[in-house]
Amino acid sequence: MSTLIFLVLLGLGLYFLIPNLLRRFTQGGAAKGFDAKRYDELSRKLEQYPYRSRVPESLQDEWDELQLLKKLQSEQSSYSTSRGLNPTLANSLIKLSRVLGVIMLILAIVSTSAFYVTQGHSGHAKRMYFGDNMATGQIMADDDQNGPQKDLYAPGLHFEFMIRVTTELEYLPDIVVPDGHVLTLLANDGCDKPSDQYFANEWDTAQVDKKKMLEDAAYALERDANGNIMRLQKGPQVVAFPPGTYRFNQYLYTFDTTAALIDIQPGEAGIMKFNYGKKFDPRLLYDPNSPYFSVFPTKLLESDRPVKSVAIRAKLVPKGFKETADQPFDYAWLDDPESKWYQYFTEEYNELTKDMVRDAKLVPPGYIGVCWDALREGKYAYNPAAVQVYPLSMKTMTFNYWGGFVVDSSGIDFAPNVKIPEGAADVATDAISKDGFRMFIEYRALVKTTPRQAPYAFVTWGGWAEIENKAVTPDSRSVMRNNAQNAVCLQYFKDREEQESTTYAQMFWQMLSKGITTVDINFGEIRIDPKLLATQTRYVLAEQNKLAWQAEEQEQRARINTEEQKALADQQQELVKADIAKQRAEYYRDQKDLEGQGDANYAAQLSEGQKKLYRSLAEVIGPDNFARLEMLKVLKEMGVTNITPLFMYNGAGGSNDMGPLHGTMLSSFMMNPQMQELMQKSGLVLEDFLPAKPADSSGQNPDSTSVPAATTPTPAPAEPEPDSSKTE
Repeated sequence: MSTLIFLVLLGLGLYFLIPNLLRRFTQGGAAKGFDAKRYDELSRKLEQYPYRSRVPESLQDEWDELQLLKKLQSEQSSYSTSRGLNPTLANSLIKLSRVLGVIMLILAIVSTSAFYVTQGHSGHAKRMYFGDNMATGQIMADDDQNGPQKDLYAPGLHFEFMIRVTTELEYLPDIVVPDGHVLTLLANDGCDKPSDQYFANEWDTAQVDKKKMLEDAAYALERDANGNIMRLQKGPQVVAFPPGTYRFNQYLYTFDTTAALIDIQPGEAGIMKFNYGKKFDPRLLYDPNSPYFSVFPTKLLESDRPVKSVAIRAKLVPKGFKETADQPFDYAWLDDPESKWYQYFTEEYNELTKDMVRDAKLVPPGYIGVCWDALREGKYAYNPAAVQVYPLSMKTMTFNYWGGFVVDSSGIDFAPNVKIPEGAADVATDAISKDGFRMFIEYRALVKTTPRQAPYAFVTWGGWAEIENKAVTPDSRSVMRNNAQNAVCLQYFKDREEQESTTYAQMFWQMLSKGITTVDINFGEIRIDPKLLATQTRYVLAEQNKLAWQAEEQEQRARINTEEQKALADQQQELVKADIAKQRAEYYRDQKDLEGQGDANYAAQLSEGQKKLYRSLAEVIGPDNFARLEMLKVLKEMGVTNITPLFMYNGAGGSNDMGPLHGTMLSSFMMNPQMQELMQKSGLVLEDFLPAKPADSSGQNPDSTSVPAATTPTPAPAEPEPDSSKTE
């Protein structure tokens, strides 16, 4: 404003004051009766009339007056030369002064309408005059109102008529947010937020342009048809902006750049606690019509079978498979589509359930409370007052349990004034075995938490120190002691690997329900009573001696086998001959066996046929007669022909040769015509059973009885020897 006043006064002085001063000090300007101003006025008016004859009649009086003034000026020329300016020079100076005056007045106008904003700044305007007053509580002026204006002026030259007269301009630097920090805002104007709400509503990017909300105050404070501000609420804003340079209306927003940028390191999860938003109703987790119904399952496992990775680590086998030392379970079958056990174990497990989320009071993003989603590795721009982030390591944590006990001749027990060894989470776990012996188990537990489990674990337990103290240590001790009670002390000591696998499987499911994943369980030293250890030592020595004896026995057997093989090699030719003879004998034996079987079958069939024949004959001639007939056949086969005493033959009379038989027991059936017919069919001739008639000149004693000569059986022909070349 001072510049404006100076330029206006300077312009007016140059245009009006300076010319008058110049006329006063022009030549003749001090002579009596000489009016320099009148002289200049008439000179300009009548300069085109050099002669009076050409002057119009109406101007002749003024022409005469001009001539009089010239005369006065000429009469006092000596005085004017020494005391004033030359009129021509004075006229030139007057013209120059008036031109400068006009320029100054133009500069005055320009200086009130034009302004320049330097780079890295923005022009903020506050109207002072010629506007309406703002409403009570209003911070930012609307159009045609006095007060802070919504518009910003970017770097460069701007022209707005008389703006410097009506408005106060302020050039504020752009906001630079350094690396590692965020920009947070507090809105000085906007609609009122609910009374129970500390933060203004979050800028929903689906409804508003986040960039325009920051840079364009008119957009943020736009009013609806009822005159209410639609978008921006007054008060602390949830939004935060990452490092960078920002230009916005600093009359509308108060800012802060000291808040730190959230930096989640590799292997960490960021647990978010929202301090703004609505309250979450956990019943939505169980409502089928809710968008949150399918976010979490009902169970950690959909079936009663363990996860494949746990089954392999714990060496679990499917139900129905009987594992033996000769036939262990092949875990490659789990991935073989043609195997019965393909995909027997569950591939994946769930990390959180609806009940776990409800019990921990976890909420979805945008609701007040701890969010069930965790931040992963990266940098995030959050307002620390609106969103508190707690980093939790997801790396595998190792907790060692060792020491804290003493072993002497009296036994094993906790050390007096026991202290946790350096590098250990706690001392070793003491347990009582099934047979009542006390032992100390040193082990290492490897656990971790996943991004899905991290919010639950953090809310339920806290940091890793609390997780170890409240969950890992008591649960691992409980599992160790329960397993020890189911095993004999020395057996537990011996089956170390099996106990380690069993402990891991039990720990995995027990810790999973607490939001923690068990990576592995590794046993260290298992310390038992020295007396029992001595027994174990003797047992081991006995086992080793047993193994040594078995090895020695195997060695002797191997030596014997070697000697036997050597002897066999020396007698190989004889053995081959003996083997061939053995094979020949076996062949001959098999031949005889087959012949005997054939004869037996033939005899059986013949016997069965004769049996049927004998039954038929017996039914016809009677059993007694049948027996006599068979007796005759036998006698004939034996060669007996004389079965009648000679005296009976000679004593018989008549011409009939059957006479001698009448005195024997055969006469009753041999004289029967039916029997004679059967005898003929059987090949029996009656004369075969009569004695030969004695010759007169034989010289034999007629009283002697004919006795058949003893028949010598003819030996059977020798059996041919089997061909050895065909024996196999």
